[in-house]
Amino acid sequence: MNKKTAKDLILNARGQLIGRYGQAILVIIVVLFLNWLIASFADLAYNGTISSSIFRFIILLIINLLMGVLSFGEDRYFLNLVRGTQGLSPADLFYGVKNSTDKAICLKAVYTLASLISGIPLVYLSLFVVLTERQSVAAVLLISFFELIIIFVVKMFFGLCFYILSDKPELSFKEILAESNRLMKGNRFKFILLLLRTIPYMILGWLALVVGFLWPYAIYKTALANFYLDTIGEEPYNPLWQKEPEGTDTSQPLF
Repeated sequence: MNKKTAKDLILNARGQLIGRYGQAILVIIVVLFLNWLIASFADLAYNGTISSSIFRFIILLIINLLMGVLSFGEDRYFLNLVRGTQGLSPADLFYGVKNSTDKAICLKAVYTLASLISGIPLVYLSLFVVLTERQSVAAVLLISFFELIIIFVVKMFFGLCFYILSDKPELSFKEILAESNRLMKGNRFKFILLLLRTIPYMILGWLALVVGFLWPYAIYKTALANFYLDTIGEEPYNPLWQKEPEGTDTSQPLF
């Protein structure tokens, strides 16, 4: 198999999503909605006091870890999509509820830890430093940007963990991390290029009243699943240039 460029991966993704944009976007909407709903529930416990801030933080931390189950299901869905899996369904999003739940939560903890470390400056400023409104906005923006960089660096090593868990559930937590790091070696630059190629579309999507963000994000998630297949040397399914895999049912409804 010839290694594909970041451009090839995105073109593959666009072809694979033909006729399936609706279903893929539905999966993304469900994840975003559940994240928003649960976070809003945690906000009910906040009343401005330090104790309520600590309680809210603990609740959000627990929720974030549990959401690893959905992160696993989301990546598994897009992995099945790029393989042309028969009977593809949004229900795959909840696969982790009954399968490899503990490992999915542990893998999510890796990203959560990175987010917590990057958020320490913001906690310090909010508790011990008095800032003007303009200074507060600037601090939040800078720290948020720093958090994105930290998480991105973590993904450069462990960004393939949920795909590996889907393919090799028998591996231990540490073995999955090691396998992800091994696969990313020699492919990190391509990973960066893949992200850089999708960022402009995502920015335009956010400017389009957020809703437009769903289309480029679906392409990004699909391209990322293609990236994983490329690292393991597996040829993806693409209706634009190859036949349906044997046994694949193309008559399945989108929803």
